[in-house]
Amino acid sequence: MEKSPVLYAFGGKLVPAYVYKRAQLALSLGVYFADAKWTGGVGLAPSFVLFPEVTPYTGLRVTGEATYFSTQEWRAVGGLVIDLDSVHLGEVAGYDSYYKSAIVLTTLGFDLPQVFRFLGELP
Repeated sequence: MEKSPVLYAFGGKLVPAYVYKRAQLALSLGVYFADAKWTGGVGLAPSFVLFPEVTPYTGLRVTGEATYFSTQEWRAVGGLVIDLDSVHLGEVAGYDSYYKSAIVLTTLGFDLPQVFRFLGELP
């Protein structure tokens, strides 16, 4: 049975990371929705800040991620992420073995410790 093209997908994941200076190595644990079904995934995501940070939590980062899904499929992507304090916005491209196709993804992430710190500072 041929797989229909999907114009949307959703993934929610936790990404604990080890940070050393401008380099970061993260483990991604998540759930993903595409083709009207859910699947789990685990992956590695190395990244490196290209430009010196304005603050310790900002910068332009080059990133990559390889993810293995519980459906025995995989995805490999790479691209750029803008870190804006507790918000991360990125555009990545790569290959998805489930669809045997190139993909482009827009990513949006939140640094939870920074979000909680910010909320604690509100009057």
